[in-house]
Amino acid sequence: MSLSMSSSSAASAAAAAASTPKSSSSPAAASSTTSWFSGIVRGRGDKPNTAKLSKSASATGIGSGDYGGPIKGKNQFRGVLFKYGPKSIQVAFKTGEYKQQVIFIGGLTDGLLATDYLEPLAIALDKEKWSLVQLLMSSSYSGFGTSSLKQDAQEIDQLISYLINKENSEGVVLLGHSTGCQDIVYYMGTNAACSRAVRAAILQAPVSDREYKATLPETPAMIDLAAKMIKEGRAEELMPREADPCAPISAYRYHSLCAYMGDDDMFSSDLSDDQLKTRLGHMANTACQVIFSMGDEYVPDYVDKKALVNRLSKAMGGAEKVEVEHGNHSLSNRVHEAVQAIMILLILVAAIVLAFYFLPVEQLLRDFLLWVEQDLGSWGPLALAVAYIPLTVLAVPASVLTIGGGYLFGLPIGFVADSVGATLGSGAAFLLGRTIGKPFVVAKLKDYPQFQSVALAIEKSGFKICLLLRLAPLLPFSMLNYLLSVTPITLGPYLLSSWLGMMPITLALVYVGTTLKDLSDVTHKWSELSFGHWASLILSLVVSVILMVCVTKVAQNALRKALAEHGGDMNGAVAASPELNDVADVPADLNEPLLIKIDSQSHQEHENQRAMKEAAG
Repeated sequence: MSLSMSSSSAASAAAAAASTPKSSSSPAAASSTTSWFSGIVRGRGDKPNTAKLSKSASATGIGSGDYGGPIKGKNQFRGVLFKYGPKSIQVAFKTGEYKQQVIFIGGLTDGLLATDYLEPLAIALDKEKWSLVQLLMSSSYSGFGTSSLKQDAQEIDQLISYLINKENSEGVVLLGHSTGCQDIVYYMGTNAACSRAVRAAILQAPVSDREYKATLPETPAMIDLAAKMIKEGRAEELMPREADPCAPISAYRYHSLCAYMGDDDMFSSDLSDDQLKTRLGHMANTACQVIFSMGDEYVPDYVDKKALVNRLSKAMGGAEKVEVEHGNHSLSNRVHEAVQAIMILLILVAAIVLAFYFLPVEQLLRDFLLWVEQDLGSWGPLALAVAYIPLTVLAVPASVLTIGGGYLFGLPIGFVADSVGATLGSGAAFLLGRTIGKPFVVAKLKDYPQFQSVALAIEKSGFKICLLLRLAPLLPFSMLNYLLSVTPITLGPYLLSSWLGMMPITLALVYVGTTLKDLSDVTHKWSELSFGHWASLILSLVVSVILMVCVTKVAQNALRKALAEHGGDMNGAVAASPELNDVADVPADLNEPLLIKIDSQSHQEHENQRAMKEAAG
């Protein structure tokens, strides 16, 4: 059903939202641009150099695409309204006909057109070939009082199943506002059938309903009443009207929202670090960003907002943080500021990506080595070391620099310069992967459950495992930098183990460089080499390869043993990895069963393959 939708249809919900804690109103820009960034780094966007979202486009609603864009006019959306489930409330509205979707999940009393930022968000996503999906659930509008996080999670799973099977979705990003953040955290912890299609999660205004409700005088008595009703088996019966003037609310849902460690109590400042990790720790398996308003009116004044957002991020395994100074709960007063800040970052990233793909890297490296040889003199080793940083960050093989260091400076100085440079580059990539690049790294790792074994082992013995991974080059060093960035290892042990672990291969390549005839040999101009020089070079390579094979074999055996000691292995998934269903739990009128079209194999298939390998071996 194609239609245009005006915000007047949500007027009644907006009125209710004004008096209800954690109702929505507007941070789109920040979350939308997170989705653009994820699209670029995954190579899914058609245009990596994102166009700017101009004020005129935002105001007039001009979008891209032959269908006229997602915005028809001020507060008017253009798209498709569809049913994803059998209930009358289970409908969703989608702008754009693209294979990737951002699903907006609102807070208490929210529904369609819930926040001011959805309009500029839809425009921005359309430019990057993403669709925006707004869903209605049983808990939407005034339904939250008789629903639950469990019910919301089931309906989110139904929607994603519909998008995968009916719209050929290639992946979704979940954007939660206010209590919608609890929905996302709960859903990602259920290991539901379609949760593997979630590429990233954005939590905007993840604040505590309990702490806000505690500021109201009637709350303590109502919590006691709800607990009494639950104990008497009346959890689904309604509380008195004064419990929540905005909507009928059951004893269970009131207790969930307002009681200490209730089901909805995930972001309270008085929870211990262990309690936060218990409730939020599984989010470390998903690329996640926390957008926190430092002027949030629903956070009590006694709460240290900066400390809270740091603790939430840490509990989620180091989720990316965005702190919006003076922003209100919905960021309605900071939309354009957030858009501009993230667009600057996006343009820089796009420029780096374009430079990587279109610049003549080999020629540039050759010219750089000539410059070092002819012009820098004693500063050459330092320049060589620093040059490793951009190459390693961009995952460009630096073997040319390593060999060139051996040719230019000989074994002792060349080895020191190359070794220090490789370590600096690894550290830079590690920090990038741990900060703004984390969503991309984590999203990629979701397709490789065997890496959980490595992460588990690193948590218990980080230095040893990192050192062995460097000595046993199962993966390219540049890739390993980013993989290790999302493990629990800290920067100091990482740098030391990387420096020691890369020494053998660095020494071998530097030695090869010392045997070269001139600098042109470094960049693969082999036609002028004499027979004697070929023989010398081949002999050097053979000796280096033999040494590396010996070191690698010993390291691989030690790595297998170390991983086994910590409950994992290099080939299989972690034994404790939860099982994923292959069929979504969807209603019959959606033509069940709907097979989930996800490339990654299920846990059971991994276990079967593992058993076959063990039987054969």
